[in-house]
Amino acid sequence: MAISIDTFKLRPSDVISSRNAIFADLYKNMITTEFKARDDNPYQQFAGYGDAVISQGGIIIDEQFILSVGWGDGFAIKKIANDGTIAQLFYDYKPMNDYAYYNSIAVDKERSIAYIGNHANDNIAKYDYSDLKAGGSEVVKEVMTEESHNLPSDEIGHSYYNGLALAGDWLYIISDDRESTGQMRWNTQTQVKEEISVINKRNNGRYGNCKYSKRTNRIYSTWHSNGEIWITVDPETDTPITYNLRIESLGLGNDMRGDGIVEDNENPNHIWVVGYHRIAKIDITACITEPVELNVVPTLIGGSTQDLRNIPYWINGYPRINGGHPEYGSDFITIQADRGWAECSGWYDQEHNMPVAVSQRYGDFHFSHDPLTYDYACPPILITTENGTKYWIYTGYAWDGGRFHIYPQDIGYVLETDSELVLGDYTLSDGGNIQFAEIDNLMDYIPSECSIQYYVSNNAGETWESYVNDNQLHRFSSVGNQFRFKIMMSGTPIKCPHIQTYENITVSLFENTEFRPRTRRTSTRLRGGSK
Repeated sequence: MAISIDTFKLRPSDVISSRNAIFADLYKNMITTEFKARDDNPYQQFAGYGDAVISQGGIIIDEQFILSVGWGDGFAIKKIANDGTIAQLFYDYKPMNDYAYYNSIAVDKERSIAYIGNHANDNIAKYDYSDLKAGGSEVVKEVMTEESHNLPSDEIGHSYYNGLALAGDWLYIISDDRESTGQMRWNTQTQVKEEISVINKRNNGRYGNCKYSKRTNRIYSTWHSNGEIWITVDPETDTPITYNLRIESLGLGNDMRGDGIVEDNENPNHIWVVGYHRIAKIDITACITEPVELNVVPTLIGGSTQDLRNIPYWINGYPRINGGHPEYGSDFITIQADRGWAECSGWYDQEHNMPVAVSQRYGDFHFSHDPLTYDYACPPILITTENGTKYWIYTGYAWDGGRFHIYPQDIGYVLETDSELVLGDYTLSDGGNIQFAEIDNLMDYIPSECSIQYYVSNNAGETWESYVNDNQLHRFSSVGNQFRFKIMMSGTPIKCPHIQTYENITVSLFENTEFRPRTRRTSTRLRGGSK
């Protein structure tokens, strides 16, 4: 008896039905589960000024007040009500008295003072919002310069990241214009400026991002153009110490253009960092424990030195990571959009050392729901109202950016825990009975506490049979000529199964009245999704 064989590439456009699922095809195929927070289910939306947040640190929460800087739309102060609605109380479209792209903010919450900077201006705008916080309406602005306040004469930060961080009375400043031989800081009360020498410094700093960790009382400065991360301990004192982490020696590259430092839940000396297109976990104990050896290097303890540019989803951007969920912390490292990459955000699978993130702009794709999409995304920020209700705030730049999306605490910043995807219908070219099927290149990754099941049907879903992903032929017990493939995934709020492969995921269908062991074929037609 002759054998009828047809092979099809599975495509996102072949999806018949789905629930909480993603199928993206951008040179690489990815099938996985959606985030709960989506563009089609926001609890509230708000559009005003200071909403086009381009830097991860571009929003700071002070009680019920939201202080933010936007790319081209200035500085704003808003307040959230108990029902999740937001009111804009103040905005300044031109903090430096001219139109510019604002990316840097630091806030002294005790004094109700905000400091605003951008990458193209040497000045810093200072805002006293104490009257506004007390129930009034006044905000007092002062533009500070090197001449008036002894500021370091330098542009602030980098165009896409936050270049200001506050520790006590000291404002730490990242250089954008010149190479810094040490860590710059300026005292907000005495107007003294200092440049702290860096232990084990290899290169001068230029272009970067800085962040204050309240948990460890550290300032982290990541430099884009020299492959270094500086850590300042005791940053609020008169005797701070700054150390360099020579992460380029670990194979993590020489450009910290990516953004994000995540301290491990159990050991804060174990930190997740973003190297040159890489995500890794390092032990920095030896680098910051006196006496520090000359040229000491951190220890690589997790993640990967794989260049993520080899993964097509990372073509146009650099990683941005965050571990800000109060319940999960470093157990759930999320990935935010950058430069048009990972526009729909994602997360990092620590068990398989790989990102799980997709883009909506490029290639073929299917989402069960309309995802939040950004060119640059700020990580979700948790805020508590006066009556104790908690909400997540999402914002970013471009696409769904330029406005705040507000979600209840149980929706924002977690994954759906189950998903389903059904593809079809595929038929033999002669319309014959489909007796056998085999699916190739189904590379699945299943973290702990997660599961994935496959089902096949030859009668358009009237009956389903379990399919084992072992590169073996599946023999149907039913009769039919319309093939469907179903994927069911279950996980937890912080991890889920995912399928990722550079090869085409294909299904081969057979009509054969006599079972014969399959041999590799060289002349099978790849039917490119024809149905």
